Amino acid sequence: MRNSNNFFSFPLKFLWIKASDKKQLLNRISDWSLINYCNSASCEGNQEERFSKAVKDLNLKINCSYSAIIKSYHNMNNMLDSHDIYTSINTSVFFDARDGKLSFELLLFLAAVKSIIGKRNFTKTYKSVIINRMYGDKKKTISRYRFDILMDAAIQRKLINKIPAGRGFYISTRYIDSVEFTKAIIEKIKSYNKAKEERLLNGSLILSFKKEITQNLKNERGKKMNEFQFNYN
Repeated sequence: MRNSNNFFSFPLKFLWIKASDKKQLLNRISDWSLINYCNSASCEGNQEERFSKAVKDLNLKINCSYSAIIKSYHNMNNMLDSHDIYTSINTSVFFDARDGKLSFELLLFLAAVKSIIGKRNFTKTYKSVIINRMYGDKKKTISRYRFDILMDAAIQRKLINKIPAGRGFYISTRYIDSVEFTKAIIEKIKSYNKAKEERLLNGSLILSFKKEITQNLKNERGKKMNEFQFNYN
């Protein structure tokens, strides 16, 4: 049984690798994610202890040798660079995609959405941004119909939620309940508007202060000029 609260974190571009065997690709990504977690601060002890803890924490069933996983990890690790965008996918969802219970395209969609949200509870985004993240190609496009199918499938599985907002939409993997999601958005907007008002007020005060200083300097210069003319005369 896989724990639905566990996640694989990995560079989004791993999903962009062109591979005829998607199952093998996802196995390689899971190998990398496992060792990456093993090397994190969440695991302590020697190599064997860290590996055992990572397998336990992620609630995984290992069907290959440690050496094979390490080799797979290093092969994937050679692709990394400092500009990589990371995503995180629920392990149950990840393995559903690997085992053919969920389409690879839907996995791409979910990974793209999660990479945009990051560590936030929700964010506002646009169709074009998600598609760009899905394929790593700004020129790539898919039809509105196809995009809506992916969005609806993710919502029906209760993996994400969406609230329309102008040309874009708010999206979340946390607020699956729409009422709760709407409340969170309203609170964020209120907080943003309050901060904006405070910035405008502070800006007005600063501007007023600058004007006051400028006027005082002008008055001081005028006073000195008058004194100079008086003494001169």
